[in-house]
Amino acid sequence: MPVASVDIWLQNPVYRALLDDVIENPDDDTPRLVMADWLEEHGDEVAQDRAQFIRLQVQRAQRHPYAPETWVMRRQEARLLRQHRHAWLGRLERFVSKATFHRGFPEELVLGVAQFVKNATHLFRLTPVRQLQLLRIAQTKLTVGELAAIPGFGQLRGLSLRHSNLGDARIEELLYRLPLCRLESLDLAGCNLGPLSCERLAKAALPRLHTLSLASNHIVNCAQRVIQAVGTRPLQSLNLACTALDARAIQQLAEWPGLTSLKHLDLSGIPMGARAATQLFESPLLGELDSLTLGNCAIRQGGAAALARSRALQNLRKLNLISDELASGGLENLTSGPYLQRLEHLDLSNNFLNHHQAIASLGRWPGLRSLRSLRLDYNALENAGLEKLLASEHLGALTSLSLVGTQLRPGVGAVLGRSPRLAQLAHLNLTYNSLRSEDVSVLVESPHLGQLCELLVPPLRFPANLQARLDSLRPS
Repeated sequence: MPVASVDIWLQNPVYRALLDDVIENPDDDTPRLVMADWLEEHGDEVAQDRAQFIRLQVQRAQRHPYAPETWVMRRQEARLLRQHRHAWLGRLERFVSKATFHRGFPEELVLGVAQFVKNATHLFRLTPVRQLQLLRIAQTKLTVGELAAIPGFGQLRGLSLRHSNLGDARIEELLYRLPLCRLESLDLAGCNLGPLSCERLAKAALPRLHTLSLASNHIVNCAQRVIQAVGTRPLQSLNLACTALDARAIQQLAEWPGLTSLKHLDLSGIPMGARAATQLFESPLLGELDSLTLGNCAIRQGGAAALARSRALQNLRKLNLISDELASGGLENLTSGPYLQRLEHLDLSNNFLNHHQAIASLGRWPGLRSLRSLRLDYNALENAGLEKLLASEHLGALTSLSLVGTQLRPGVGAVLGRSPRLAQLAHLNLTYNSLRSEDVSVLVESPHLGQLCELLVPPLRFPANLQARLDSLRPS
């Protein structure tokens, strides 16, 4: 198959019909798998690799994101994509800044507004576009009316104008004029929103909207404006990171009925403190929440205690508490309650945790049983703390462990390598620690780390055979 393989295949009427079926039925895996079968039967080696890539991504989308086999699939995909990206993008590569493949096809595109205007007609016939991020829209001389006349907007599932700094009036006009009736996801982070755009957002015809980001906007009377903007829509995901929420706004948010439908909530970068955090976590309206991001919120020990005793958060799967000033007391509070027992991902990075009291309380926590991913970056763990953690009877399901800058010293390779608790581990990050070549050698040869497919270590001089092994474990 020639280099621009997709462009060649587009001239084939059977391929064209199969691609149209994929585009017209973007939620259905069947047309994608039919395409994969046809490519395998009628194409050369590059086409057969594309068939394998489609199947891999479809299968991975159905697997648990932290399962060991998922990491293996992701690496296989990355290898195929590195080898054939140019061929599989074809003419699409000429006018997009970035294209992300999902379930075998480039669905998430980033491009300048001028390129979008020029190529919109072709764009939606080349790939099943689900998410579009427009660049340099604040600099365009096109009127909102001219933008609204582009036929592609009506087909979009997701639109991002993030960090465009468009301003309140232009966002309000865009929301009023653009045909966005199919939109499911809207990212207005860093757009300099204000009361006009919030009011328009409340009135906009967005019947399918379930994901909204208003992050990095300093909105006066933020909570009231957000509640107004969302209206009665049953949102599943809301990002309010780095907005102007204060303690009173958090209280208003805690009483907002719209919380009941949320599965993902991001409040990172809002210094709410322990009292406001407690008001939020005690809200009975949070029962459906699956993911909660509270990085840099300064919830401290009091907020951690409120998290632990929140019955409403008992179904939480993902919790991010990076840089929340927990210290050892906060971690002990967090692990003392009966409800956070279903967590699969926990980020405790940069929380002044030490290898004595903090790690001891973490090791005693039954909630470790469900954890698939754990991040302890930039805490004073040291070898002794890691050894305590790995001795926990509750540990055993981890597939991803990040220990960046945790003051690990020579000998840590043996600590990790002899632990049967890491039998499922697929990803391990040990950068910014004092390791030796011998530590790394022990890790790659350990019989207990047989599932490991990604290993990050500090840059050292390694023997050629060890370097080759590390290169094979480098993240894609």
